[in-house]
Amino acid sequence: MHSNEKAHLEKALDNFAQLENVYKDNPSVLRGIAECYMLLKQVPKARNYLKRASMVTWNSEDGEDLEKCLLLLASTYMAVRRVKILEDPWTNYT
Repeated sequence: MHSNEKAHLEKALDNFAQLENVYKDNPSVLRGIAECYMLLKQVPKARNYLKRASMVTWNSEDGEDLEKCLLLLASTYMAVRRVKILEDPWTNYT
């Protein structure tokens, strides 16, 4: 997954999809899928998986992965907000 080659990322995504069939709503699997989509520049799909992870009930076993999912989700929202701020012209104020 760290090679950033599209073929390798898609193969990793397929592997994570198989894991998702076995381990439904596992934060580690959902984070892996989301990271693959982020590297493939498909942020909306990544955000959907991160939202699913945010709905998982917290437990000490998955706490670290849940935290990483929430931070990554917040990061995607902040990136979108920054773009919207930059797109908003200040023509009304000049």
